Amino acid sequence: MLKELTAQQALEWQIYDKLDPVGDWREDFRMGKQASVITNLFRAVYGDKDAKVEMTAPKDFMPDWGRQRVKKMKKQTVAEQKSILMNMVNFFKKGNVKEKRK
Repeated sequence: MLKELTAQQALEWQIYDKLDPVGDWREDFRMGKQASVITNLFRAVYGDKDAKVEMTAPKDFMPDWGRQRVKKMKKQTVAEQKSILMNMVNFFKKGNVKEKRK
């Protein structure tokens, strides 16, 4: 097909794809939507009932291919890191994760 496509036609397809993407963007959106639904479901079922947690959206899981933004992450203190790890240890000690049987 590419051998039969003229430069003008290729340009028209590129412009059309920018107006109405048919490929990767839609795939990213579908996967982002699934990831968002699963994350929100797990937060609702297993999350802290008293905590106010914002719902996720598909765009939260979609890569931003056009703009490579670098977010400045807040540097964690040693106490914050220890707290996160201890929460993970307590989670596993409670038996929240079932081990695979051999």
